[in-house]
Amino acid sequence: MQGGNVYVFTTYKRVLIGRNDGTRIAFCSSVSEKKLNRPVIITDNTGYIHYPSTESTDASVDNLFITLPPGINEEEYYYQEEDGSLFCQLGHKNTRAFVIIKNLPKDMISKTIPVISEARLAINNYFFSLYIIRSEKEKFEKKFAEDLFIKNSVNIRNIIKMCERALDINKNPYFVLLAQIDEAETEIDLGTIRFYTVEYAKKHNVEFIPIYWDHYLMFFIPALYREDTLEMYPDLPKSTKFDNWKKAVENKFNIVISAGLGQMYTIKDLHKSYIEARIALVLPGLMGKKGFIQRFSDLGIFSFIFSQDEENVKKYCQKTLGPLVEHDEKTTDELLPTLRKFLDSGLNWKVTADSMFIHVNTLRYRVAKIEQLLDADLSSMNDRVNLYTAIKVWDTLKVLGFLN
Repeated sequence: MQGGNVYVFTTYKRVLIGRNDGTRIAFCSSVSEKKLNRPVIITDNTGYIHYPSTESTDASVDNLFITLPPGINEEEYYYQEEDGSLFCQLGHKNTRAFVIIKNLPKDMISKTIPVISEARLAINNYFFSLYIIRSEKEKFEKKFAEDLFIKNSVNIRNIIKMCERALDINKNPYFVLLAQIDEAETEIDLGTIRFYTVEYAKKHNVEFIPIYWDHYLMFFIPALYREDTLEMYPDLPKSTKFDNWKKAVENKFNIVISAGLGQMYTIKDLHKSYIEARIALVLPGLMGKKGFIQRFSDLGIFSFIFSQDEENVKKYCQKTLGPLVEHDEKTTDELLPTLRKFLDSGLNWKVTADSMFIHVNTLRYRVAKIEQLLDADLSSMNDRVNLYTAIKVWDTLKVLGFLN
């Protein structure tokens, strides 16, 4: 498969790479080019160019892709009159591919389609083999993620032996980047963005090792080194490489994404970086932010709190907010949501009351009850900061699934 960075079970790799010989598709395409006296381009359903080969090109990553016309998936043959491009769709669903002939006069379409049809079988076989490889790659990455990040399995040594890339479990540190789509004009396949990111990384000297995860873009990235001394950064630097990657992905797919970065650990402890990346992604979102890249180490007081033992963090929240939680479980007063809204609004009575669809007098009653239960004074900056911090930590723990 083009693009490198393919993580598959070793046994599957031996069998499938032989079936997926790119020389066969190259031969068929060159024959078609001679018959048509025009260049042929072959892409997958993401628009990534498989022929002609792009492996040695110095072009930007966007030049490795072709923008497919809207609605093309509905048509077997699609002719774009403005530039005379003929798109011929082969395969279906996950094995869908497109043969593209550019600068083709409309009166030559009927003569062109039979030539393309002659190569249909070879092209379909090529993309079916790619689909099998990618499917096994995703299965492996999901297994890798579950054992490394979720279960923290002691069998991680055996798992990384199945990985095509040489990974050092004890020596080389890595960190986790976790991203999600905040806004998108159309539905975007995460696998497509993941693949684009790998291609982008190869062009810009950033190594993104993708991990398959259903609802997130997840990568773990080797430690970064200083270009002048080649010394490893003691902490993740504020590199523009990640900001540039984010902008490139957003511009390419017309989306807005947010990302969280954990700190560096060796592979055996990489689950810690995964948790930190989740916190760095969730916490700013709870504060209403979008389109950010947040490093865990830059979360200030929250970075310190979440670096503590999980049980101690829970005890801190319970000690600070416990009376409100217990009260809300027995009544319909919604004191914790009220406190959250009130603090988020900067103690604005009208904004808080309007957002909760209650009268200001009702809000005043609730605030008085909150101060009584917590033995707190919301006019005190110290109490406000303490309660605000505890609520954000509490909410983050709930999103992460650490609270019942």
